[in-house]
Amino acid sequence: MLSRIECYYPNSDDLSVLFPHHQRLKILSGTFSKTVDGGTCILPECIKVYGALAVAFEDEVAVGFTAIKDYPGGEWVLTAAFVEEQHRNTGLGSKMLDELVKYARKAGAKRIVTHTKSPNMVAILTRMGFTITSDDHASGTNLLFNLE
Repeated sequence: MLSRIECYYPNSDDLSVLFPHHQRLKILSGTFSKTVDGGTCILPECIKVYGALAVAFEDEVAVGFTAIKDYPGGEWVLTAAFVEEQHRNTGLGSKMLDELVKYARKAGAKRIVTHTKSPNMVAILTRMGFTITSDDHASGTNLLFNLE
């Protein structure tokens, strides 16, 4: 059962998040995390690279995250999204994305763009209001969410 969704923003006081199971957030491995006391601690560098994070927790264990980053000119990029397999198709991804879209809108975003090869992600984003700008089975799908 989902306990909570927490958001971590650039310039926040505490940019470290402890994830008890390193394998749960593979995309955040390497230089952006380190193992501490048997868990994985997300470093501030992760926020710099991926942008703001929305992280879903179940019983204090991270089970998914999304990330969004701002760029000059009001364009924001959905930089990463991951939900553990057993938590997919529960609306969790949409809830995390919704939190970041609200954040981007408040911060003055004019549009959000992303690129994905995941049909599930395309379905989630189009339900949220993103439109497909190009689709190629080999290279993936580009999507746009206009906030103006």
